[in-house]
Amino acid sequence: MPKVHHNIEIPNTRREGQTGIYRNSKLKGDLLVTYKKNVHTLYDVWQDAYPRVRHLNCMGYRPIINPLTDERSSEYNWETYEQVAGRADCFGAGLRQLVEETTDKTSDKQSPIGIWAINRPEWGLTDIACVSYGFYSVSLYDTLGDGTYVINHSELEVVVCSSDHIGHLLETKSKCPVLKVIISMDPLTEYNNGGALAAWAKEKGVLLYDFGYVESLGQQQQPRRPHIPPQPTDLAFILYTSGTTGQPKGAMLTHANVLATLTTASTVYNYRFGQETMLSYLPSPHIFGRALDWTIWAYGGQVGYFSGSVDTLLQDIQILKPTVFGSVPRLLNRIYSKLTQATVNAPGTTGALFRQAYKTKLSALRQHKGVTHPLWDRLLFNKVKQVLGGEIRVVITGSAPIAGEVMEYLKLALCVDIKEVYGSTENGGCGTGHQDGEYRVGHVGAATVSSEIKLVDVPEMNYFATDPQPRGEICTRGPSTFLGYYKDEEKTRETLIDGWLYTGDIGMMDCNNNLVIIDRKKNIFKLAQGEYIAPEKIENILMNDSLVLQAFVYGDSLQSKLVAIIVPDPELLVPLGRKLGVCDGKDLSMDALHDLCRNPIISKYLLNHLTQVTKRGGLKGFEQPKAIHLEAEPFSIESGILTPTMKLKRPQAKELYEGHIQAMYQHLENETPKAML
Repeated sequence: MPKVHHNIEIPNTRREGQTGIYRNSKLKGDLLVTYKKNVHTLYDVWQDAYPRVRHLNCMGYRPIINPLTDERSSEYNWETYEQVAGRADCFGAGLRQLVEETTDKTSDKQSPIGIWAINRPEWGLTDIACVSYGFYSVSLYDTLGDGTYVINHSELEVVVCSSDHIGHLLETKSKCPVLKVIISMDPLTEYNNGGALAAWAKEKGVLLYDFGYVESLGQQQQPRRPHIPPQPTDLAFILYTSGTTGQPKGAMLTHANVLATLTTASTVYNYRFGQETMLSYLPSPHIFGRALDWTIWAYGGQVGYFSGSVDTLLQDIQILKPTVFGSVPRLLNRIYSKLTQATVNAPGTTGALFRQAYKTKLSALRQHKGVTHPLWDRLLFNKVKQVLGGEIRVVITGSAPIAGEVMEYLKLALCVDIKEVYGSTENGGCGTGHQDGEYRVGHVGAATVSSEIKLVDVPEMNYFATDPQPRGEICTRGPSTFLGYYKDEEKTRETLIDGWLYTGDIGMMDCNNNLVIIDRKKNIFKLAQGEYIAPEKIENILMNDSLVLQAFVYGDSLQSKLVAIIVPDPELLVPLGRKLGVCDGKDLSMDALHDLCRNPIISKYLLNHLTQVTKRGGLKGFEQPKAIHLEAEPFSIESGILTPTMKLKRPQAKELYEGHIQAMYQHLENETPKAML
């Protein structure tokens, strides 16, 4: 039985108002800064790996076979490490030539390159070119607004982007006087109005080239410009966090920071050199997706890019058959909902058989006997795991909490180890994580090998280091901790104190000294009667119920009660409507879902049901929403109320649902006299 590592408190490190400093029990000395001797930058990572796997596949994608319908091939096209290295060198050398000819940036000074696109091979090629030729990358993405703030704030003179963003960049050029060069990842052809875009760029005084042209510039150089290897202290990325309020903040991560993150990744899962395959779909502008891509390259594996839409994600997975799968709770919850309906919640003999099989496997898992079973897997679960291609050996989930029952079910149904990690952009995604052999759920594991943690009192929320199980704001420290926010010393000073990153998350040490995320410091408010409310805690309890897809809990200091916007799971809402006799259960259209959400019988049933859910979840009366509004349309990035990491933007959500919130409070006010009779 493998030993599961946990946090240990370093003796004599306790201070007033905080716990001692915790480290991973597997550490025998200092925090680790690299996974391999002489590898200290991302340039070193690439140079170490590709010569040993030069003939193996590196980057793949499903090419478009019909540009008019966006139909894609049923197979992945691959380029080897040798081909990728050659293209990245040509592009990097051509990029350096362009930058020096069109700006005052010379090779003796690091300069930024903007990247704006969904995950695709050109993203990876640009990333590798940047670390090889003296650049650091600045990621743009749609929810940062129109891009003007980031372009101006980070002084981007060059942006590499997909062709669908070129028109927008040219349209806003007057707001971005610093922008000089746009490089299209797509060939400029009739299909994307390349000729018109070129004429428009000329009119705006912008140099517009496509990716192939820049590669050809580098290829024509005789001799080709040499690499400009970075130092560990040089910037690797500026990652702008969209945040939930205010302007985006640019987190500065050095090569040393990212190396610590890759070192942690290599200890979370035992990567097999040259044998791993991963689907790249988690956004590359964010540390989780970026670190996964670079970790696969560090171990000579294959990165297959998704087709650009979540609608075809399962198709990509089944074609690619990845061995490593990075995910987020929102997607895993959807997979869980679909699989449970087809297995343990299925009617008749099928459901009974799956329930017996699951019960047997769950008992074994809780006795630390693993996630496989020789009989039940052969009879049932080997078919279930084909949903994710059938070859996955590990799932890594992060960015938000995931319910314990979802973790346990997916481990057993997919016959795969699922590791939950906790981190943020500011600590390189490198806070804590599940260790090899971990069979328990409901926690985020021990400090990583490149990080140490402590908990600091939060008196206004009644969290103290002296509690029977220590509680407080989670602080992390280590070689992955970012430099600070670009051009924002005030926010940096608020976040970095004596080398410690104050995360704003509230944690608790469980009985095994593993970290449990229990709250969020910034998302608290006070009701009229003076009670403090942590809405995320309430939302997590609500969303643990299978009927709830998404939840937004609202209250303020002028009100004594909470209300909630609830997005029901559409696949369970229709059967519920049939059960309650308000529909025939056949129409799954959005109009039909809207009608069900407006039906008072459905609303009353769900309010009563969710009241019981919150009671079972241990919430006090004032923490239970007293009115709900059912919304058929899921919260989305496009509607402006979710960040790319699926965190709720509360001010924007309040604005979007203001009318419904006021209507709920008016309804509660009208009900009050009746309740008092």
